[in-house]
Amino acid sequence: MCAELSSEQLMKCLIGLKGRAERLEPDQVIESFSSVGPLLPLISTEDHQVIFGRRGTGKTHALRYLYATKSDEGDCAIFVDMRNLGSDNSIYNDHNLAVTERATRLLIDTLVFIQDGILDFAVSSPNADLATLESPLDRLGEAVSQVRVSGEVKVSIKEARSDTSRKKRGLFAKFGLGGNSAGGDFTAEKQNATDYTSVKEVTGAESISIRFPELSASLRDVVNILPAKRFWIILDEWSSVPLELQPFLADMLKRAFFNIPQITVKIGAIEHRTKFLIEPNSDNIVGLEVTADIRSNVRLDDYLLFENNNDASVSFFKEFLYRHIKSYCKEKGLPEPEGADEVYRKSFNQKTSLEEFVKAAEGVPRDALHIISICAQKSLSGLIDIPTVRAAAHRHYQEDKSSQVEGNAVLRDLLQFIVDTAIRKKKTNAFLLEVGVKDHNIDLLFDRRMIHIRQRNVSSRDNPGARYVHYKIDYGCYVDLIATRQMPREQDFFGEKTMEELAEEIEVPMEDDARSYRRSILDLEEFYVANTGEHSPNPGT
Repeated sequence: MCAELSSEQLMKCLIGLKGRAERLEPDQVIESFSSVGPLLPLISTEDHQVIFGRRGTGKTHALRYLYATKSDEGDCAIFVDMRNLGSDNSIYNDHNLAVTERATRLLIDTLVFIQDGILDFAVSSPNADLATLESPLDRLGEAVSQVRVSGEVKVSIKEARSDTSRKKRGLFAKFGLGGNSAGGDFTAEKQNATDYTSVKEVTGAESISIRFPELSASLRDVVNILPAKRFWIILDEWSSVPLELQPFLADMLKRAFFNIPQITVKIGAIEHRTKFLIEPNSDNIVGLEVTADIRSNVRLDDYLLFENNNDASVSFFKEFLYRHIKSYCKEKGLPEPEGADEVYRKSFNQKTSLEEFVKAAEGVPRDALHIISICAQKSLSGLIDIPTVRAAAHRHYQEDKSSQVEGNAVLRDLLQFIVDTAIRKKKTNAFLLEVGVKDHNIDLLFDRRMIHIRQRNVSSRDNPGARYVHYKIDYGCYVDLIATRQMPREQDFFGEKTMEELAEEIEVPMEDDARSYRRSILDLEEFYVANTGEHSPNPGT
């Protein structure tokens, strides 16, 4: 009979999962991947597609799973981490260079990476005819080097000139007697020099063009010769590219890859850090039009919130923990659990504790790994209960999230304003923001997982004609703020509860009562006027 994984061993495995997802080997990516709902069928379509999601929501894991499975099926899959492009990524942020020059370097770096991936596939494929491929691959290399971004923009030209005039006069005299002579030579020289500088400014309407003379044709030749049914170009961390350069890269993808039927492009991006399109003028559109050129039907932020679908969220995170534990046990030579139910029984003391953990994760797998690791540390010789989950979520918030707002007074005050508006006045942990309102600080709180989007198009009881985005406050953030408020001003030193003990007792409210949050409309204008003395910087852009 095979050895069985003990509860204590399981807890040690859970501790070891923290921060591990980024360094999984290809086979571990497949073993540990968990799909929810239609996610896997959606990202496996042959359509060009952008997958949106904040950091930690599983974009990289999903895209690496797609890359690994398609490679195993014999397709040519190329995974590009946009953070690693170029020998020195700082060149893309060097504003001393023209945008066209920075964009050209970015496009060439991306194409070289893809070209190397195609070459690796050709060399490793037993059915590839390298002799036939030599000429098309050479043409592809030449085409990559010819890629240029050009544009007519406003420039200043500084000219410096120096004019010199020189005059020379000479005199020679010769005196001679008896064949002897003597003479003298005198030269007079006069030089006039004039230096001046002029600045000439040339201004023209911005007209950006990207030249791909042979790129698409050479790519088509290579694709038609290589023994692959489909080519997958997977671009992760798109949002690490400077915002002003993203439309140029998007335009290159459209012109070079989108017109070749055998190629599929998948992009992993953060929505509010993404810019696919610029329109310098109506005759020269640069970039991709979402929905028209590329689908954007996957938002990982919407999939796993407990309140959106309780049963689906619990099932996903049970399977998520099981698959990661199984992969970890295989790596460490430990007995592997037989299923998700065994992991659940040996980790949690009851179903409601598991549900509380899923609530605390807020649909973010990376946060789930951190929270379960802290839970396991606290329950090494026992089972995880609800107070442990609350305390772990509070600790995770303090260690990994709160520092992101402590140094920013506006973010800190905005978060407190949200808490006062939602919790104190409306008795809920959610709020509404009108659709179309764009605010940089709200985006930062969302990006840093202080707040989460539950629904994107809801109505309000007080203003039924308008549509709103429904946000909720992060579980750990809520626990931290309420625990801080409940902390006694003057501690008795004996008998007073610690922050951790307070955190264990705080119950995070559910979103069942729509009457509460539908009246909790956030007034950003009120916040900015009260806290900065100025109007909202960008409420309607």
